[in-house]
Amino acid sequence: MKMFACVLAAAVCAAAIPAGARAEDGPTLADREAIEATLYRYSRGLDRGDAELYASAWAPDGVFAAGNMEAQGHDALKAMAQGVADRREQLAADGEPPRQLFHMDANSSVEFDGADHAYHHAYFLTLARSGEGAETDISVVQIGSTVDELRKIDGEWLIVKRTVSEAP
Repeated sequence: MKMFACVLAAAVCAAAIPAGARAEDGPTLADREAIEATLYRYSRGLDRGDAELYASAWAPDGVFAAGNMEAQGHDALKAMAQGVADRREQLAADGEPPRQLFHMDANSSVEFDGADHAYHHAYFLTLARSGEGAETDISVVQIGSTVDELRKIDGEWLIVKRTVSEAP
């Protein structure tokens, strides 16, 4: 019976693949992993205030859109990440406790719309840790959802547009 079930499962899977289809015809696991790496650079660059790392996740004319705020292009996007670093330095200069941001995605899903175009949907949570040791305070800065439009440009998956919403 187990053998019959395995043969049946293999036949169903084989029937779902169009005749002549090849792995290079569409997105692969490597594409999915590359998108994850791009999104990792986005979060790490922003949280660390590393403008170059942050911008490396974006297409040259990429757009960050949140409500009425929009930033487009590497210069504007780098300025966003630099703003995080500047704020941290200003707090230190004012004698305030250090503040570290943590951007996190959850319920993440990648939907391919061709071999070089994809959408990433996720809920996000941004936390801030202020202070150190026993004096640490953790607060929720923002929570909502994102839709990232990504394109494979010159062999690299990059964010073309990130739309941030406070709604699910």
